[in-house]
This record gives sequence, C-alpha cells and structure tokens, in this order.
Amino acid sequence: MTCACCGSNEGPVDEGQICALCAKGRHKPDCKAVKPAPAAAVPDSERPTQEVKRPPEDVTPPAAPAAPAPAAPAAKKGTDYRTLYDKPYLASHDLPEGGRDVTVTIERVEGTEIVGEGGKKDRKPVLYFVGKKKGMVCNITNGRTIAKMYGKAIEGWVGKSIAIYAGTTKKGGEMVDSLMVRGVAPAAPRRRA
Repeated sequence: MTCACCGSNEGPVDEGQICALCAKGRHKPDCKAVKPAPAAAVPDSERPTQEVKRPPEDVTPPAAPAAPAPAAPAAKKGTDYRTLYDKPYLASHDLPEGGRDVTVTIERVEGTEIVGEGGKKDRKPVLYFVGKKKGMVCNITNGRTIAKMYGKAIEGWVGKSIAIYAGTTKKGGEMVDSLMVRGVAPAAPRRRA
C-alpha cells in the first residue's frame, strides 16, 4: 500500500494511512502534506535554519479597532421655545447660548410677591436692569452673592454691575435651570482715550 501523504511504499501502511516517516514529521520533499508536523516531532538537525517569529501563545492578538461610537445629535441652534411664553421675569433660557456671562447694571430692586408652584406666595426681591424689560427674581443664594460684593443694603446695589449666567440649582429635591450671579464684580469696560 502507498502512503496517503507522500505516496511512498516504505514501511507498513494501511489503506488511506500515512507511512512511518510522515507520521514522525519527516516528510519527503515531494510530500503532499497539508499540515506541517508539530515542531517537537522534527529533529533539530532537520529543522530549517531560518526562524519564524510567532507571538507567544498566551498573548491574545490585538482586537480589531472598535467602530467609533455614533456621535450625539448636534443641538440645533435657534429660538428656545420657552422664550415664546409671556413671562414677566428673566429665566436662564433668556440668556444667549454658549454659557457666556451677561453683564448687567442694576437699575432698581423691588420687593414683589411671587406666586410659585401650587399657588404658594412668597415675597422676594426682583432686580431690574438698565435697558432690560424683564426683571430677575433674586433667590437667596444670588442675594447673598450680591450682598458679599456690594453690602446688604439694596440701595447700595443700584448702579452696580453684576454678571449673570445660566446654571442649575436644587428646587424641590431636583436640579433645575436657574439664573446665577457670578461671585465677582465684573470689570469695568475699558474706554478709549
């Protein structure tokens, strides 16, 4: 019988089997073997002189790069729907987009009864600014911030500048958009000579 690998008649071979040489990994040059013999089965004297570099078996090959995450939909610029409601006081959405501070000059401060959620009435200071139609309800945090800059007497606030920005504050146990007063008096604008 002939070897199924190399076609040799050497050694005892059963039908469809391989010869003893092919079984030991010592294939003849014209052998049609599909798989090379394991390295341990080939004697050092018959191994090729050129080394083949292989990664260590315990190292996992690098994974293919992950597909980039889909980008979040870009916020469309335009008119915020909340600005279309006829509200008497400024709100965070009334400020320009981009998170910039807006510098305003206090024209007057009035104590006003504000009706809140559920019909609850509270008296709060409302700040009115030079050149602005709407006033800003001054919460306790903003009142303290202004008082640190200009004193507790509201008469001392008139004519002073403050920087307001859109922030968040806790109300009723949840975070809500809010107008905030920056804790530093804005720098006076430079005048050209």
